[in-house]
Amino acid sequence: MKSKYSKRLFRHLADWRKTGFVKDTAEELEQEVLILDSPSLLRSKGTKLQQALDEINTLLVDEHGLPVIQDFNSRANRKKVKSITHYIFRFKPFDDEFETYCCNKR
Repeated sequence: MKSKYSKRLFRHLADWRKTGFVKDTAEELEQEVLILDSPSLLRSKGTKLQQALDEINTLLVDEHGLPVIQDFNSRANRKKVKSITHYIFRFKPFDDEFETYCCNKR
C-alpha cells in the first residue's frame, strides 16, 4: 500500500481483526486514525477515505492473491443529510500478521 491513509486505516482495522466489526465516531476516525488535521484535509475527507478503502480492497492481497480482509464493507451513519456521525466497518475476522501487508518501508 502506498497511501498513508490506507496504511493507518488498515492498522486500525487490524486492531479489530478478531471481531470483524469496527464502529468509530466520525471525529475519532478523522482525527485519530486518518489524522486529517488541517481544514483542507477535512474538506477532502470523503476522497481520502474512499481512496484508502479502494486501496485496501484492491491492493491488499495475500500470497495466493486473495484479499487479506474478506467480505469487507463500510457504511457511514448520518444524522442529517450531510452530517456523518459514525463509520461502521464489517469484515470476515482474520488472523494474519498484518505488518507484512501494510508496513513494509520502501
